[in-house]
Amino acid sequence: MHSVFSLANNRVSGYPCLMEDIKIDSILSDMDAAGCSAADMERLRCAFEAGMEEEIVRCLRKCRCRMLDELHEKQRNVDRIDKLIRRTQRGDY
Repeated sequence: MHSVFSLANNRVSGYPCLMEDIKIDSILSDMDAAGCSAADMERLRCAFEAGMEEEIVRCLRKCRCRMLDELHEKQRNVDRIDKLIRRTQRGDY
């Protein structure tokens, strides 16, 4: 069995990633725990079954970008609340 570190070293040293060593159920479980959508997990499963490593990475990156967009929106909302707190404390309604 290969660790993630040894798989990364294989990629760096020019050896192809051994997709059969990657456990799809583990990946899907981690995606679910991270909050990825069922559609994204199905897309990744199909890419995995087809051996499309680049598509797997692309799918994971799309999930990450979507999460960052959500994070930034939440941060904007926190900033709005902070502004309201400051205005209220100053009596600037």
